[in-house]
Amino acid sequence: MTDPILKVKDLHKSYGDLHVLKGVSFEVKRGETVVIMGPSGSGKSTLLRCIIRLVEPDSGDIWIDGVRVTDPKTDLIEIRKHVGFVFQQFNLFPHMRVIDNITLALTKVHKLPEDEAVKRALEVLKKVGLEDKAYAYPGELSGGQQQRVAIARALAIEPKLILFDEPTSALDPELIGEVLKTMEQIAEEGKTMVVVTHEIDFAKEVADRVLFIDYGRILEEADAKTFFSNPKHPRLRAFLRRLLERV
Repeated sequence: MTDPILKVKDLHKSYGDLHVLKGVSFEVKRGETVVIMGPSGSGKSTLLRCIIRLVEPDSGDIWIDGVRVTDPKTDLIEIRKHVGFVFQQFNLFPHMRVIDNITLALTKVHKLPEDEAVKRALEVLKKVGLEDKAYAYPGELSGGQQQRVAIARALAIEPKLILFDEPTSALDPELIGEVLKTMEQIAEEGKTMVVVTHEIDFAKEVADRVLFIDYGRILEEADAKTFFSNPKHPRLRAFLRRLLERV
């Protein structure tokens, strides 16, 4: 049995008197797609940010590919070289062309030669169906296209793990499908993904496992089929009812 690519153990995080994460523990295997669901304010985004210490946890431990991320001596730049992060709001540089948004980290952080970085950027843009937008600016793209560029940027670093923080929440409903289809293709290629989302159909079809977090605790964890067909915790049953009412 191979070691998990990601291991989170007894993670705690507070903002003042607000205890956001209350002893969260879970693991992710290589090649797995794990979806995290839960109501707003339950700690999902904080959890993702703690994984690569964009937010500093108060206590607990995190390992990525066997390296203890929470060790103060750990080189965070080296860790982040191998983890893609896709944000809700795309986080593209508006003054830079699409291709430059992607090559920036490749040349500055990964130290790739410019021609190699451009070649890789064009390859990942083709993968997300946006090769023809390489020399456009983000403001010339739809929200769905901008998010697919953000996904391409995450893929370009050839990550061991990709974290998605509600990647469709800022999109108009008609643009959500194109982003989810791109993510489904990535999962089919065997990339390891942790996805915070409310998209039930995506979770049912793509997730290997689904975690339910509420008030900073993981209350239920199961394979996707069991999670949706036979939820055990009453909070999860209520949450799923509300989600399905909105569909």
